[in-house]
Amino acid sequence: MSQQKECDWTPGARPVGTITPLEGCAWQEEIVPSPDGESFAAVVVREDGTSTVRVNDRMWEIEAEKLSFVKYAPDGRLSAVARLDGEWAAVTDDDVPEERYAYLWGTLFSKHNSRIAIPFQQDMEYGMLLENKPWETLYGSATNFMISDSGMYTCAVVRTAQLGQADLESFNKGIYTVAVDGEAWEQTFLNAWSPCFDAEEHRVACTVRVTPFEYSIAVNGQRWSETFACAWEPCFDETGACLAPVRKSGGWGLARNGSMLWKPSFAECWTPVAQGGSVWAVVAPTFGAFTVACNGTPWRCTFPVVTDLAVSADGKRAAALASYDNTRFRILVDGKAWDGEYDMAWPVFFSPDGRHIAAHVRKGGREAIVLDGKLVAQDLDQAWNPVFSPDSAALLFCSVKGDTFFRHVVKTEN
Repeated sequence: MSQQKECDWTPGARPVGTITPLEGCAWQEEIVPSPDGESFAAVVVREDGTSTVRVNDRMWEIEAEKLSFVKYAPDGRLSAVARLDGEWAAVTDDDVPEERYAYLWGTLFSKHNSRIAIPFQQDMEYGMLLENKPWETLYGSATNFMISDSGMYTCAVVRTAQLGQADLESFNKGIYTVAVDGEAWEQTFLNAWSPCFDAEEHRVACTVRVTPFEYSIAVNGQRWSETFACAWEPCFDETGACLAPVRKSGGWGLARNGSMLWKPSFAECWTPVAQGGSVWAVVAPTFGAFTVACNGTPWRCTFPVVTDLAVSADGKRAAALASYDNTRFRILVDGKAWDGEYDMAWPVFFSPDGRHIAAHVRKGGREAIVLDGKLVAQDLDQAWNPVFSPDSAALLFCSVKGDTFFRHVVKTEN
């Protein structure tokens, strides 16, 4: 969050405003809080049928046919896509550019520098906008859109040739690849998915399908010489090596630059995270029993579902969500489940120093915030994911109770 240092981290709960629809509004969509918690936004539809955005108690001047993807960027800018006279524009803070597109969707923000990227379609071809600048080359199909952490680059999986109905010959030649800033790799594959950038943003890796029965990983278009029965999303470690879960000899393990790093001894392995010299992933030691593994060693606790793996900045701690087929959610931390089951739980967050963990949960129709296993706010009508201060001393989150939007700050050492 780019606004973190400028935030007011004074402990306490403060009302920001009421969420009751403003005068002249026929209805109002979901509330979106700003990163610093000082404001909230929502799409509203006026009584004349036009759409706009409210920010606290004021409304944007824009009068649109439709507004979607209203989101705050990490630096506090409010982004939306608006349909105007049948075409779509990328709007930021009520500033409507001249450029129009056939369709816009799926707004992305960079981790650093708070740059905005948006996929678009024009004349049935697809590409990406980066700060409202479109790719020069467009494609007949594009998916798996990504923006680099610095916000300097974008990429997507693209189709490089037309594919007719039941055109198996063209499909088997391979017509999918990755385009970086609109420039497609020369090498093509039967399919590709889950592209990711390395830390220096000089390389992009993705999972590729080589034949109908063989999968591998490609880095900047050059695939590993080894192929596997299946492969999931890759990542880069801090040395620049590429890691990916792969299926070999009937089991799942983790490959590093094409060679096995973890033995293929798991029934499943996915979502690897390389941090601080350690490698973490969600694994299933046996069929239907999931947990988290560090450097190939799984935790002892298992559940039918484990998702949303989070790793501390130093790579020494990990947390995840567990559930019984999306019911009875538990929060797993360092190999143990916190007390308490929930009807719903959202992804877990570590403090910058790795000492504290927070999560947003729901039980019995009421929402709450959990910090280090203890409830710090409960009985809320609605809450949003919490954010730690840069020094890890405070936790910021927003909530709604009744018709009032609140901003909360609590100390992490209480």
